[in-house]
Amino acid sequence: MYGYLFASFVVGSAFGPYLMGLAFERLHSYEPALWSFGVFMLLASAVILCLGPYRYPVEDKTRVNGERAVDIPATERA
Repeated sequence: MYGYLFASFVVGSAFGPYLMGLAFERLHSYEPALWSFGVFMLLASAVILCLGPYRYPVEDKTRVNGERAVDIPATERA
C-alpha cells in the first residue's frame, strides 16, 4: 500500500509542473490546474480515509526480568 502511495506521489511530482506549464500556456492562468489538483487531493484523502483501522494489535510493554521490554517482540517473550 505504501508503495502505491509513494509511486503516485512520485508520478504527481513528475507530471505536476508539466501540467501547470501546459495549463498556463493554453489558458493563460494557473487557476484551472490548481482547482483540478485540489479535487484530486480531496479524492486521495477520501480514499485514504476508507482504508480502515490499523490491523496489528499494540504490543504490551510489560517488564521482563525487572526491565522494560520495549524492543522485545511479543512473540519472543516467555
